[in-house]
Amino acid sequence: MKPSQVNGSQRTIMHIDMDAFFASVEQQINPSLRGKPIAVVGSNERTVVTTSSYEAREYGVKTGMTKYEAKRLCPHIILVEGNTGRYTDTCRRLVEI
Repeated sequence: MKPSQVNGSQRTIMHIDMDAFFASVEQQINPSLRGKPIAVVGSNERTVVTTSSYEAREYGVKTGMTKYEAKRLCPHIILVEGNTGRYTDTCRRLVEI
Protein backbone atom coordinates (compact mmCIF):
# COMPACT_ATOMS: atom_id res chain seq x y z
CA MET A 1 0.00 0.00 0.00
CA LYS A 2 1.31 3.38 -0.92
CA PRO A 3 -0.15 6.57 0.53
CA SER A 4 -1.00 9.30 -1.96
CA GLN A 5 -2.07 12.92 -1.69
CA VAL A 6 -5.56 13.94 -2.84
CA ASN A 7 -6.77 17.49 -2.24
CA GLY A 8 -4.21 17.92 0.52
CA SER A 9 -5.28 14.83 2.44
CA GLN A 10 -3.51 11.52 2.52
CA ARG A 11 -5.22 8.31 1.41
CA THR A 12 -4.21 4.71 1.02
CA ILE A 13 -5.21 2.53 -1.90
CA MET A 14 -5.40 -1.15 -1.05
CA HIS A 15 -5.79 -3.97 -3.58
CA ILE A 16 -7.35 -7.10 -2.14
CA ASP A 17 -7.67 -10.39 -4.03
CA MET A 18 -11.13 -11.61 -3.04
CA ASP A 19 -11.44 -14.33 -5.66
CA ALA A 20 -11.44 -17.06 -2.99
CA PHE A 21 -12.84 -14.84 -0.23
CA PHE A 22 -15.17 -17.33 1.49
CA ALA A 23 -12.49 -20.05 1.46
CA SER A 24 -9.85 -17.63 2.74
CA VAL A 25 -12.11 -16.57 5.62
CA GLU A 26 -12.65 -20.22 6.57
CA GLN A 27 -8.90 -20.87 6.46
CA GLN A 28 -8.26 -17.79 8.60
CA ILE A 29 -10.79 -18.84 11.24
CA ASN A 30 -9.74 -22.50 11.24
CA PRO A 31 -5.94 -22.74 10.87
CA SER A 32 -6.13 -26.53 10.35
CA LEU A 33 -7.64 -25.79 6.89
CA ARG A 34 -4.70 -23.64 5.75
CA GLY A 35 -2.76 -25.04 2.82
CA LYS A 36 -5.42 -27.68 2.16
CA PRO A 37 -7.92 -27.97 -0.67
CA ILE A 38 -11.29 -26.78 0.61
CA ALA A 39 -14.59 -25.87 -0.99
CA VAL A 40 -17.29 -23.75 0.60
CA VAL A 41 -20.72 -25.25 -0.08
CA GLY A 42 -24.33 -24.78 0.97
CA SER A 43 -26.05 -26.73 3.74
CA ASN A 44 -28.36 -28.97 1.73
CA GLU A 45 -27.61 -32.22 -0.06
CA ARG A 46 -27.97 -30.76 -3.56
CA THR A 47 -25.56 -27.89 -3.25
CA VAL A 48 -22.81 -26.39 -5.37
CA VAL A 49 -19.38 -25.00 -4.65
CA THR A 50 -19.68 -21.28 -3.89
CA THR A 51 -15.90 -20.90 -3.93
CA SER A 52 -12.79 -23.01 -3.50
CA SER A 53 -9.36 -22.42 -2.09
CA TYR A 54 -6.42 -21.96 -4.42
CA GLU A 55 -5.21 -25.41 -3.31
CA ALA A 56 -8.49 -26.95 -4.58
CA ARG A 57 -8.37 -24.95 -7.80
CA GLU A 58 -5.12 -26.70 -8.66
CA TYR A 59 -7.26 -29.86 -9.05
CA GLY A 60 -9.81 -28.07 -11.25
CA VAL A 61 -12.45 -27.38 -8.58
CA LYS A 62 -14.50 -24.35 -9.66
CA THR A 63 -17.40 -22.25 -8.48
CA GLY A 64 -20.76 -23.67 -9.55
CA MET A 65 -19.81 -27.33 -9.78
CA THR A 66 -21.61 -29.83 -7.57
CA LYS A 67 -19.87 -31.13 -4.49
CA TYR A 68 -19.80 -34.55 -6.15
CA GLU A 69 -17.90 -33.15 -9.14
CA ALA A 70 -15.48 -31.45 -6.75
CA LYS A 71 -14.93 -34.74 -4.87
CA ARG A 72 -14.33 -36.57 -8.15
CA LEU A 73 -11.63 -34.06 -9.15
CA CYS A 74 -10.12 -33.83 -5.67
CA PRO A 75 -11.05 -36.84 -3.50
CA HIS A 76 -9.37 -35.35 -0.40
CA ILE A 77 -11.14 -31.97 -0.65
CA ILE A 78 -12.62 -30.66 2.60
CA LEU A 79 -16.19 -29.40 2.19
CA VAL A 80 -17.03 -26.52 4.53
CA GLU A 81 -20.58 -25.28 5.01
CA GLY A 82 -20.71 -21.56 4.27
CA ASN A 83 -21.46 -19.00 6.97
CA THR A 84 -22.86 -15.76 5.57
CA GLY A 85 -22.62 -13.91 8.89
CA ARG A 86 -18.91 -14.67 9.10
CA TYR A 87 -18.27 -13.32 5.58
CA THR A 88 -20.38 -10.22 6.20
CA ASP A 89 -18.46 -9.47 9.39
CA THR A 90 -15.09 -9.95 7.70
CA CYS A 91 -16.12 -7.73 4.78
CA ARG A 92 -17.35 -5.03 7.19
CA ARG A 93 -13.99 -5.08 8.97
CA LEU A 94 -12.14 -4.80 5.66
CA VAL A 95 -14.22 -1.77 4.70
CA GLU A 96 -13.40 -0.15 8.06
CA ILE A 97 -9.70 -0.45 7.32
